[in-house]
Amino acid sequence: MYRYELPDLQWEQIAPFFPDRYHHGRAGRPWKDHRLLVNGILWHLHTGAPWPDTPERYGPWQTVYDRFNRWRKDGTWAKMLDVLLLRLDRRGFIDRDLWLVDASVIRGSRAAAGAKKKPEPVPTLAGPEALRLHEPPDHALGRSPGGFGTKVHLVCEGHGTVLAVWVTPGQRHESQAFSIVLLRAKRPRQVGRPRWPQRVAGDKGYSYPAIRQWLQQHHIAAVIPSRKDQPQPETFDRPAYRRRNLIERVVGWYKEYRALGTRYEKLAVNYVSLWLIAIIEKLLRKYAQRLKMGLSERAYAKRINKRYPKAVFASYLVRLIPKHKSDAVFLGLSVEHSAFRDFIWMFVTGAAQPQANATTMALFPILYPPEFLLNEFNRIAEPILDEKELLLNQVTVLSRTRDMLLPRLISGKLSVENLDIQFPPGMAKEMNNP
Repeated sequence: MYRYELPDLQWEQIAPFFPDRYHHGRAGRPWKDHRLLVNGILWHLHTGAPWPDTPERYGPWQTVYDRFNRWRKDGTWAKMLDVLLLRLDRRGFIDRDLWLVDASVIRGSRAAAGAKKKPEPVPTLAGPEALRLHEPPDHALGRSPGGFGTKVHLVCEGHGTVLAVWVTPGQRHESQAFSIVLLRAKRPRQVGRPRWPQRVAGDKGYSYPAIRQWLQQHHIAAVIPSRKDQPQPETFDRPAYRRRNLIERVVGWYKEYRALGTRYEKLAVNYVSLWLIAIIEKLLRKYAQRLKMGLSERAYAKRINKRYPKAVFASYLVRLIPKHKSDAVFLGLSVEHSAFRDFIWMFVTGAAQPQANATTMALFPILYPPEFLLNEFNRIAEPILDEKELLLNQVTVLSRTRDMLLPRLISGKLSVENLDIQFPPGMAKEMNNP
C-alpha cells in the first residue's frame, strides 16, 4: 500500500456510498475500481500536484478527475461527511459544550484564476442542505493585504472535529460569515441533545453587537473578548477562551494538505469538496474503530429486519420517546429513559451503541439471538468490556423469554399487552391509540 491510501478498515466505512461496480446485475459497462480512484484523489489532495501528474497506478488522470467531479455533482462527498458526523453524534463524540469558530486566508495560485464569471449551468456542490454550495460569481477569490486568495471559515467542536466549512473572497471580514458558517454546523434534532452548543468561542474579530445578539437569540453564551474601543463585559470565561487555540491547531493540521494550504482549483465548489474529503479522511483515521458500520443506519436496519421484522409497537415507542422522560417498567426491569431510548434505537436499527449501559444491553437478547449479540459485543468490545460478563448472565436468564416472544415478533402479533409493558399514566392510552 502506497502513502496516502486508505487501509481496508477505513475503506469499508465509505465503500457503500459509491455505486455498485456492476450495476446490481443490470446492463451497463462496469465502473472502474472506486477504491483505486479514491486513492488517486487523496494523492492529489495531499500533494497538491496538478491533476495530469496523477501516478499511472491510479488509472488515467482524466478518470480520477472526472470521478472527483461526478461525486461532487451528485452529492456523494457531502452525503458521506453528513452520515459520518451523524454516526459520531449518535455515539456521543460530537461535543455540545464549546464550539470554536475562526477564519484563515488561503493564498491562491495563478492557476486558481481565470474561471468563467457566469458559467451556465452554475456548478454546484450537491448534497444535504447544510453542506450544499452553489458557485459564487466571484469564485470566492479576492485581494486582501495577504495577497490574492480565499478566506476559509471553519467551525469545530471541542475535540477538533470540523463541523462546517464556508469560503469567501480573501478581503471579506470573518464577522460577515459568522452566522452562515454556524448555521451550516447546526446538528440535526435528537432526543436529549440540543442542536446548538452551550458556548461559542471566537477571537476579537467577532466582537460585534450583531454577533452577540445572534448568539443570545439562539441561547448560546458568547466567549468572545471585547476590543479596546468597546466596553468590557462583566463576566468573561477565560478558561473556555484558552481552549480556543484548538481551532488554530485544526487550521494548521488541514493546511498540511497541500491542495488546501494553497488554492489551485478555479471553482470554489471544487475547493470546498477537497475540504470535505480531507475532513472525511481525518474522521476515518481518528474514529475508524468507532465507525465500524459500513452501511448507513437505514440500510443496516433493512438488512437486519429481513431476519427479524420490526414489531408494530416499535414505531409507537419511538414516537413517544421525545414526549415522555419518565421511567418505564419493561418485563419487570426498571429502565431509565436514556436506556429505554437506546434500546428502542437498537431495536429499530439492529446495532448496539458503544455508550449503552448494562440495563439496555440486558434487554437486547429478548429480540435477538445470543450469537448475534456476542458478535455486536466483539465489534464494540472496548467501551463496554466490563459489562460483558454481566450480559452473559442476562442472556441465560432471558433466553426463555426471548424464545417465547420471538415467534410473535416475527408474525407481527407482538403488542403492548403481550409484552406486559407498564407505563406511567397517560402513556398507555397513547400507546393503544397511535
